[in-house]
Amino acid sequence: MKNNEAISELNQAMEKARADLYKAIEIYGRSSKEVVIASQKLDEVIVIAYKEQLNINKE
Repeated sequence: MKNNEAISELNQAMEKARADLYKAIEIYGRSSKEVVIASQKLDEVIVIAYKEQLNINKE
């Protein structure tokens, strides 16, 4: 059950991050430095989260 809760929390956090990124795109434009950095950081967080999830599933 804890694993499902963690996955749910992760999904909610990623949805919020995506929503924040879309807001930044609306405010600054798609090619602005702020949006590019935010997009890269979101990608990094997603990769880390999936790697952690894979490690949990292996255990």
